[in-house]
Amino acid sequence: AQHNTPATPAVSLFYALDVALDRIVAETMDVRWARHHAMQHAVERWVEAGEGGALGIGLLAPKGIRAPTVSVLTIPTGIGAERLWAAVRDRGVTLGTGYGPLAPTTVRIGHMGEHTVEGVEHALQVIAAAARALTT
Repeated sequence: AQHNTPATPAVSLFYALDVALDRIVAETMDVRWARHHAMQHAVERWVEAGEGGALGIGLLAPKGIRAPTVSVLTIPTGIGAERLWAAVRDRGVTLGTGYGPLAPTTVRIGHMGEHTVEGVEHALQVIAAAARALTT
């Protein structure tokens, strides 16, 4: 009735949304989605035909239902997801942890928003180096 919000709005979120939408418009949705898919495919190649698979790292989601926004990596028990997450963090890369019952065996690597293919490839190199260090 008074045209007011019931509480103080999170104004900073509106400003952040405005900046994000400007970036999306400048990049275009088609280019943005193509970039997200390119990052997804970089992770898949690294696991399925590259160093990740050789280290025993896998992908949780089967082919055909994987997301262009995030990949969940399965981590061998000999390495351990928590140990890998910490070793990668110590090398300057942030991964997501697994959730619930998957927490001990998975980490997440995002490939959406402002991430780049080069950034994801760098993260994969760091994951490989950390995994090798944890297995020696």
